[in-house]
Amino acid sequence: MIIFRKDKNKEWGFTMIELLVALSVFSLVSVIAVEVFLTSLEGSKQILVKQNIQESGRFMMEAAAKEIRMSVLQGVSCGEATQTLSSLSLTNSKGESVSYGFSGSDFLRNGQPLNSGKVNVLFGQFYVQKKCYLQPRTTLAMKLESGGVEINLQNTISSRQYAQESEK
Repeated sequence: MIIFRKDKNKEWGFTMIELLVALSVFSLVSVIAVEVFLTSLEGSKQILVKQNIQESGRFMMEAAAKEIRMSVLQGVSCGEATQTLSSLSLTNSKGESVSYGFSGSDFLRNGQPLNSGKVNVLFGQFYVQKKCYLQPRTTLAMKLESGGVEINLQNTISSRQYAQESEK
């Protein structure tokens, strides 16, 4: 490609039209590059928000699951039907009474939020199935939101506490 051209008058340089075409092409490429950069930046923000929600949700689920698994459920009767609860009371392996529940945009353990202030709980329920002849199963379902991004989480926990002889 020839950068400079020789004119009939032996003057070197670019014509005005060549400069305008080059400037237009450069501007178009610059606008496209900036748009691609901004799109990728927005995408990386969304990924970071989703990672934060998942991390917070995983922490809440695992903390509750560990304790529910090793506890005896309180106030849940034996039966074939699944019970839907907004709060769950239990006695943990240390003999302490513990309650889990949902209030506003928080997931609570004994009245203290387990979620960070950046993550809101939009929906939360406990589904308990306590058949008289089997271990109780508790399903914890939550819908979390942060920065306009929502995810649904669900975990089913089987208790390690078997049915008592009096419950059979």
